[in-house]
Amino acid sequence: MEHFVFSCDTNKCEDVSVTLNLNLLQQVRVGDAPSVWVFSSQTVESIESLYVRYGPGWFDQHMPSWATTRVLGQVVLWEWIILLLMLIVCVVLNMVVKRILRFTFSHVRLVLLREFGHILALPAAFMISLTKF
Repeated sequence: MEHFVFSCDTNKCEDVSVTLNLNLLQQVRVGDAPSVWVFSSQTVESIESLYVRYGPGWFDQHMPSWATTRVLGQVVLWEWIILLLMLIVCVVLNMVVKRILRFTFSHVRLVLLREFGHILALPAAFMISLTKF
């Protein structure tokens, strides 16, 4: 089993030393249920020390205070805004892909294929935009 040892400067934190186990996950079975993969207890125990060592990232440090307020199910506001923006992008992408597919299939000579393409344009555009979400 390999270990990485991180230690802090005394200027930044006091007597913090973290051993990060490379076995971050462990397989657990409860009763007759199938086994599942979970974070190992060693990994969970290291979270606070790693946070003390590395602190919040650049994104968290530069986030305005209004965006970090928790609303609707304890989710921070900026996450709701990003979710809404992603939804809008997916709707616009859906409309663009649908128009491209309908335009492409409208120039097909076979009537059956043209009708089939026109019918499938909406579900195909939906699936394409959904995969981007």
